[in-house]
Amino acid sequence: MGATYYISPSGDDNYAGTTPATAWKTIQKLNTIQLHPGDSVLFQGGAVFSGNIYLEANDSGTPSQTVYIGSYGTGRPVIQAGTGFGVWAYNCAGIHLAKLVIQGSGVSTNTASGIEFYMDAATDLSVVKIDSCDVSGFREYGVRFGAWNTTSGFNNVEVRNVNSFDNGNGGMTSYGYNTLFNHTNFYVGYSTFHDNKGRTDITATNTGSGIVLSGIDGATIEYCEAYNNGENNTNPNGGPVGIWFYLVRNGLIQFCESHHNRTGTVDGGGFDLDGGAQNCIIQYCYSHDNAGPGYLLAEYGSGVEFTGNIIRYNISQNDARKSSAGAISFWGANSWNSVRQSMVHNNTVYVDANNIASGTPAAVKLIGNNFSGVKLFNNIFYTSGSVHMLHTDAYSDSTQLHFLSNDYYAATGNPVFIWAYNPYNSLAAWKAIAVTQERRGAIQYGTSVSPQLSGAGTGGTIGVGQLQQMPVLLAGYRLGQNSQVVDIGINMQAVFGASPGSRDFFGNAPRHGSFQDIGAHECSDCYSLLAGNNIQLAARKIQDQVLLSWQVKDEINIVEYVLQYSNNGRDFTTLHIAKPSGSNAYSIADTSAIATEKYYRLQVNQHNGIHYYSNIVRFTGDAGTLMLHFTGNEVIIYSPAQQNVQFLLFNAAGQLVSKESRIIPQGRSHYARPAGLPGRLYILKVIGQTGQSKTISIISK
Repeated sequence: MGATYYISPSGDDNYAGTTPATAWKTIQKLNTIQLHPGDSVLFQGGAVFSGNIYLEANDSGTPSQTVYIGSYGTGRPVIQAGTGFGVWAYNCAGIHLAKLVIQGSGVSTNTASGIEFYMDAATDLSVVKIDSCDVSGFREYGVRFGAWNTTSGFNNVEVRNVNSFDNGNGGMTSYGYNTLFNHTNFYVGYSTFHDNKGRTDITATNTGSGIVLSGIDGATIEYCEAYNNGENNTNPNGGPVGIWFYLVRNGLIQFCESHHNRTGTVDGGGFDLDGGAQNCIIQYCYSHDNAGPGYLLAEYGSGVEFTGNIIRYNISQNDARKSSAGAISFWGANSWNSVRQSMVHNNTVYVDANNIASGTPAAVKLIGNNFSGVKLFNNIFYTSGSVHMLHTDAYSDSTQLHFLSNDYYAATGNPVFIWAYNPYNSLAAWKAIAVTQERRGAIQYGTSVSPQLSGAGTGGTIGVGQLQQMPVLLAGYRLGQNSQVVDIGINMQAVFGASPGSRDFFGNAPRHGSFQDIGAHECSDCYSLLAGNNIQLAARKIQDQVLLSWQVKDEINIVEYVLQYSNNGRDFTTLHIAKPSGSNAYSIADTSAIATEKYYRLQVNQHNGIHYYSNIVRFTGDAGTLMLHFTGNEVIIYSPAQQNVQFLLFNAAGQLVSKESRIIPQGRSHYARPAGLPGRLYILKVIGQTGQSKTISIISK
């Protein structure tokens, strides 16, 4: 076990720092000591500290014994970094940052990043964890990882539950040395990157992305949200994107939402696989209301081959609001730097003419023809109003970029295809001039029929806390019961020898027959949405329990209700299973942890094998306060933090029977009553170190 150091505004840098009562006072004191594996540095929760945390190689932990920097007490401490870094870590790893609020002085005055890990060491550095931190007000990035003048990098990096906002260059980034994939195994999840608006003083490169990772072999971004980024970008040749990779190999972006991102010049899109990306996938994501493309495949001239990338089973709603962009776009800088051997399949794209900032948007846009072996198939392109179905400035034959088995549906008017700047007002007219497109051998493909989506264009904003519910909240993009695009798509396994993945956007198996469906929904029986699929779960506290209740209109197709709980809002466990009783109203009590924060949801299983979820209910209970619970002749204590408490036991006449003072841990513990007490009623009073007290009646048996 390592040492634990405490820092408090009421402390003194001349103290030992090893208990809350002997806490240090300043960050400057922390910077004078060497940290060792297993050490912890705890700032007082809710307090404000001015300064900059500096970590060097000799402050490193190990993968199994990290150096932990976090908080104690109630709330999160605020690190006010002024014009400098919040945390600067040079050539060190084995670091775990948690439950911190890190603030810079603002984009106009700050000169650094909020949390920066930088290395030029000769060997790899393993394990960095950042959890539950807010980072804002920095001129550069909220969070940044970098390696330079070395072939080594950071391994096993986890960033979770981070909120990075109001930063200049962007919310989060990573980079390697030139075109190297220095780093390995990065994970970013359940985080939000917003209002990182870019910088007007930089014109040579793009600024204002939500999160952009590069220089990594093996990266995952999931359950993240990026929005309102990029509006101050002034680079005329390239712009920001909400969530994207470049120079990443084996990368995965999934279950994310990127929306309302902007730019002062170009781009400003939702998602992007860019220069030097190899074998990367974007899947099960939702892009909407962005200035630029919802999904972009682009090679800017990285010098590293762009190949093997996939965009599948995603939804785009009203992207491309600026500069005649495309909801799905492709661009290669030149013949040497082209988009190669990549696939875009089974996506659903909706584009209408409302709230357009400039230009005419398109469902698909090709810029140039620097493509090779790119396939675009089994997608729904759904337009409404005076927008384009397709816009290209050059001819592309099927060896370059091949359209195959897509549905081009214009809800109003005729679909408009701009092919090499020439307009064609029907699918047939375009196919007549683009003779190699929507054709495989002698067989022609491509349709222009309504997919019968029940709510195209009605998706709205989901938010990071509800991303697991996207299949329910975006049910308007499921295929209708009699949709004509069911079982008319190509079977990609048979045609291309490629796997469609493990599921569609809505969680269904990706293929049920000889053919695939077109779009992001693979429909097993094209069921119409059943009554009761908008079940709302409610939670309220009654004495020492949480009462969970719901009602349904019609449960004839329902097999069972599975009530689930989670301690983090992500990983759910079954709490109770209820069978339909015909009452249409249900209530279940949870008495397991009234003092802790919990999340609840209801999974509804249907006879046809489909299931859906209710809303997620977050119940905070009395988390953050001292709680007592008497059950089964046992007193259980819930404490929000490790603290020194007093236990005062009185008899029914108010006379003090016993007095005890001891340190209790964070979370759950027990109170052991003095031995030999007669069996009668007693009153227990517990006083925490902050003066907070709780009283409970108990009976000694």
